[in-house]
Amino acid sequence: MIGRPLIGEQKLNGRFVEAVWGIGVEVESGVFTKDGVVKSLARVLWDEESIKLKENIKGLKELIAKALGPQGSYNGNFLHLLDIVTNSS
Repeated sequence: MIGRPLIGEQKLNGRFVEAVWGIGVEVESGVFTKDGVVKSLARVLWDEESIKLKENIKGLKELIAKALGPQGSYNGNFLHLLDIVTNSS
């Protein structure tokens, strides 16, 4: 993922994507230029950094699949919310 945060929470989301989750990069200097986009593409597609990005993406994919599974936290939380909504009259 290559991001260019503009306003509001986008800057925080961009930091999470790059620095916390390690699944993408922000465009250099926050401005789309030909050189900046090419550098960002190189970072996510060919540089050594791309290997780590792909590993992090794979790890998050596995966590999401687990959460969405039959015994996952997503289903449990959704069923709990459904119970609250349907039983609170």
